[in-house]
Amino acid sequence: MLKRMDSVFSETRIVEFILSQMGEDGVLRSQSLRLQEMEDLLRTMLALIKADEPQVPFDVEWDEQQRAVVVGGYRIPALTFVRTLGDGVDVPMEVKMASGRVGHGHGRGSRAHGRA
Repeated sequence: MLKRMDSVFSETRIVEFILSQMGEDGVLRSQSLRLQEMEDLLRTMLALIKADEPQVPFDVEWDEQQRAVVVGGYRIPALTFVRTLGDGVDVPMEVKMASGRVGHGHGRGSRAHGRA
């Protein structure tokens, strides 16, 4: 069971989950998330926790006006995942291609979170 949990909720899987849903503009709003199962909700929450880590290739911007949205039957914070320019964790090439991350070798941008 622990082996399955580690493979389902590894940092790489969490990053893949978020990047694979981002558009070419590198933005993923919470209302656009595809939460098809409970594991997707848990990956989203773990992505929020990990977003402050320097190796993670996205930041989180909080929507202070809307506060929450309902997605797939789950009430989640209104926020936006924003791809950063850093290389982040080792993400498979097909995810990099889908998210437009190929060829970005710049350093990490500033972190603009609305909350602590």
